[in-house]
Amino acid sequence: MKNYKTLIITVDELWLKGANKDFFSKTLKKNLKRVLKTFHPAKFIYNDEGAKHVVSSELEFTDELIKRLLKTTGLNSIMPALVTDLSLESAKACIVKILPDLPVTAKSFRVTTKRTNKGFKVGSMQTSKELGSIVLQNKPHLKVQMKNADLEIIVSVLQKNIFISYERFFGVGGLPVGTAGSMVTLLSGGIDSPVASFLMAKRGVDQSFVFFHAHPFVGDEVVEKVKRLTTKIKPYVRFCPLHIVPFGAIQQTIAEKCPEGYQTLFFKIYMLKTANALARHLDAKGLITGDALSQVSSQTLDNIACVDQCLPGTTILRPLIGMNKIEISNLAEKIGTYKISIEPHDDACAMLSSKHPVTKGSPETCKQFLTEYPLNEAINECLQQTKRVVINLEEKISELQSYTEVDFNPHL
Repeated sequence: MKNYKTLIITVDELWLKGANKDFFSKTLKKNLKRVLKTFHPAKFIYNDEGAKHVVSSELEFTDELIKRLLKTTGLNSIMPALVTDLSLESAKACIVKILPDLPVTAKSFRVTTKRTNKGFKVGSMQTSKELGSIVLQNKPHLKVQMKNADLEIIVSVLQKNIFISYERFFGVGGLPVGTAGSMVTLLSGGIDSPVASFLMAKRGVDQSFVFFHAHPFVGDEVVEKVKRLTTKIKPYVRFCPLHIVPFGAIQQTIAEKCPEGYQTLFFKIYMLKTANALARHLDAKGLITGDALSQVSSQTLDNIACVDQCLPGTTILRPLIGMNKIEISNLAEKIGTYKISIEPHDDACAMLSSKHPVTKGSPETCKQFLTEYPLNEAINECLQQTKRVVINLEEKISELQSYTEVDFNPHL
């Protein structure tokens, strides 16, 4: 990419939002400005022009900055652009400037004019035709092709200027994080939960992460792994503090007390109960998990039903529920978490569980065990000992332990 001092940012679903569009647009602007302030060392001007946002600076925008911006949910695409006056002659002169930089491998092209400024008297079709003729005169090997052209020159006629682009980089789309409330995501060291987090970020959900550390049955290596996963997800999910909950003692109690075969299912139920208490403290709307139907024993339809019946009134979202492992793994590759997720680590659930876990758990058995062993004091204690890890955009990690005086009241 040739460096440019102007970027045209197009939004994804915001045009659907009617009277609420300003709220979504302002949130996207806030999220993008946070990235710009962190990774662009010069002052910039940011203008919101509805479906398009324009960012300009005296210093060129780098490839690395654009890659960062593209991870901002709610953003459809970024087009580095040349800017010129609101006249057809100025646009023609701008086309001449970009001719030497057009990709030599292109064999076909089209000019697309999008005219949001209806005060510009030349129509979109006529503008495209006039500018396209200049390209043909100077690049006779190119042919006009309206569908699937190798090269598309995009002309954006906005309120004060005309912007001309020939490169377009697509982002993750969806809605801006921070427009749909907040939830708590159960993050493990595996492939699924980071992908679930990413998908809910695309729906605008702010998130806090919780990781259940089964110390002393597993070491700190898995904690470091989860921190690295959080760092990879950070650009998509905005703030995402990571809560590391010491959970080994509770898992040991469950393993010793619960009916044979129910260990894995009860580990899941009590993790969700604990996460739910944390969510209430954080004023989050519910929980997000990486469950995919029938992927493992705790994710069969019967066992998912047991979980939901044991956590009445709790909103649990499972964005991966109908996906297979290949689909999930492909998304993990896309967001950069896959290679970290497949690194081996000790798994206390496997160590403490039966070799033959139940796949059709009994809701009555689960409710009876929860009544007999609510473990509310143990849950409150482990939440009070939780370490909160905050990772900023520059991947600096700060560790806090801030819940020692909080009464989490984990009663369901």
